[in-house]
Amino acid sequence: MKKPTMIRVCNGKTCGCRQAKQIMAAVEQVTGLAAGGQNDDYDVDYRSCTGYCERANNVVVDDTLIYQHAQPATIMSKIRVGLGLPYVKLPPKDINVDELLEL
Repeated sequence: MKKPTMIRVCNGKTCGCRQAKQIMAAVEQVTGLAAGGQNDDYDVDYRSCTGYCERANNVVVDDTLIYQHAQPATIMSKIRVGLGLPYVKLPPKDINVDELLEL
């Protein structure tokens, strides 16, 4: 039996005040699962900061791929075809969210 694809939407300070909720809503719509849910195909939930705040919004899949600058309209199609980058774990950053939102 294959393991479900683990999808984790970053809900750290930066991603959380950007589109984390909208991205999770898009994931929930396609998978039929609410955050924290799992079925044979998917395991969906939020996660803490990825450390890639400057590239928000971030979604990590199977702890091996990261999708940066993620958008609700395209995240699931990108996940399905594996268009993520290799995920290297970084320590969470303490950044000034107000400065980032001005970009």
